[in-house]
Amino acid sequence: PYLPDELAEMIEDPKNCLLPTWEWPEKPTRSRVRASQEEWNKIVQAGYERGLMVPMEDDQVFRDSSGQKVLNGAGGVKKLKQIGGEEKTMQRFISNFIPINQYLAHLSGGDQFLPYLGQLTLMGLEDDENLLIDSEDFCSCFNLFTLPASWRGLMCFGMMVDAKFMGGTAGHMVYPAMAVVPMGWINAVTVIQSVVRSLVFQGAQVPEASEVAKIKQMPDTDDFTVIYLDSYDELRKLDAQWAEVLEGKPSARHVKFQEVCQEKGLPLNQAKRLVGATRGTLQGGLLDGKKGWYKLAPDKQVDLISLCLGLVTAPKWREFQLRHVIGKATFGMCFRRPLLSIFQEIFVDLQKLTQVDEV
Repeated sequence: PYLPDELAEMIEDPKNCLLPTWEWPEKPTRSRVRASQEEWNKIVQAGYERGLMVPMEDDQVFRDSSGQKVLNGAGGVKKLKQIGGEEKTMQRFISNFIPINQYLAHLSGGDQFLPYLGQLTLMGLEDDENLLIDSEDFCSCFNLFTLPASWRGLMCFGMMVDAKFMGGTAGHMVYPAMAVVPMGWINAVTVIQSVVRSLVFQGAQVPEASEVAKIKQMPDTDDFTVIYLDSYDELRKLDAQWAEVLEGKPSARHVKFQEVCQEKGLPLNQAKRLVGATRGTLQGGLLDGKKGWYKLAPDKQVDLISLCLGLVTAPKWREFQLRHVIGKATFGMCFRRPLLSIFQEIFVDLQKLTQVDEV
């Protein structure tokens, strides 16, 4: 019910998404589960109890042309999260679906409507105007939506577990598979962006003409809609006096979106909510609606400077280190596009060094 008809039809059957067999890799990339068996058992059991994972038998696993099982990997990264007003360090589960992605086509959908940060820097404010920010963010958005059961054979991980950890008979080994949208899946962004756009434009009836997207011109309106996967942001350009009166009060669109999510049982992240704020984070940037600027968030600036200093002090540079720093810097330069000209030749040099381990 959340996807456009054409995309929903394609997603219904994995065969619609498979590349022709002659495009399948002869030597497919493999990935492993980066956990001990004991750790993996706990992760899988927790995933099963939450409805995120399901057990699959050996003969249900997707196989390539030679009959080899295509199995995916998994890992984790540190994540800081606000819980009960306290910041806690947690582990974010990461699905590595590079193995199965090699056999799948990228579907056209909501991902073409992703916003581009450089566009937001085009917003202009008159001296007597302010911007108010209303923002909502889903809790674990990718885990809220399940895929058709026909996908589970393609979503299996490469480390088996005893079925007792997934509600089955002890002593019988099974493959855990993702039942929800895996973040590492080639069409995850297309699906989630399409879902949230549907909730905003069809559910909450926000005018689609207000959307900021990379394939659209900037909206000719004083209300801007920014949808980036699990987040929905509304920017209201108001006379400064009206902004002062309305500061801290939600817009009608914001309220309607909350009602739609509540009706459908979709949890929103209270910690990331902004209501009629004149200052707040937006897609990795910090927006000040009174001063009229939008720049790279301070914590990301510190992170970028630290990486650059680390690179300068290193006796040798590995390709991975260069790509990591350049990637972070390129993101930061979205807020000041002329700076990209400084990096023009770096991309050329990196391409030449693709096969070189150290420089």
